[in-house]
Parts: sequence; structure tokens; C-alpha cells
Amino acid sequence: MFIADRRTQNIEIFKDTEKLCKTNPKLKNAITESTTRQYIVKEGEL
Repeated sequence: MFIADRRTQNIEIFKDTEKLCKTNPKLKNAITESTTRQYIVKEGEL
């Protein structure tokens, strides 16, 4: 029971965070900025 309750709580926290990231303009902008500046460093590129 305890594990299931913790799992349920974690799911609710994740859903709440996801909702905030999709609806809060500051978060949306920060996520977009972060995503556009990311790049993959492939083996041998350094």
C-alpha cells in the first residue's frame, strides 16, 4: 500500500509539473530557450 500511495503521489506531481510547463509562459519560454541551445556531442568531436 505504501509503495502504491507513493507511486500515485509521484504521478500526480509529474502531471502537475507537466501542466505547469505547458501553461506557464515563463516556464514555456525557459524550456524553449534551453531546448534550442542543446546539442549532442558525438564521440570524437571534442
